[in-house]
Amino acid sequence: GNSEAQMMRSVAQSNQVIEDIFGQGSAILAGMASQRDRLKRAQRKMLDVLNTLGVSENLLRRAERRMKMDKWIVYGGMVAFTFVLYFTWRLLKS
Repeated sequence: GNSEAQMMRSVAQSNQVIEDIFGQGSAILAGMASQRDRLKRAQRKMLDVLNTLGVSENLLRRAERRMKMDKWIVYGGMVAFTFVLYFTWRLLKS
């Protein structure tokens, strides 16, 4: 009866909260991907300019290595964020 209806409302509310959280997570990841693309374009332009100016190749290689490291840090953050979302979802679901 009444407690069953209350439970169904609670489950529906929890599902809505979870959908909102996943929606926000998706929006954040899309924003990060777009930011990464902008940074890649900026990096390419910067490397072109620096190459034109004759900056040493060693410095360019170091900058590229740093960008790769930063990329993996971002990917690690994305994976960690996904796990946090998943476990939050599991916690809210139970």
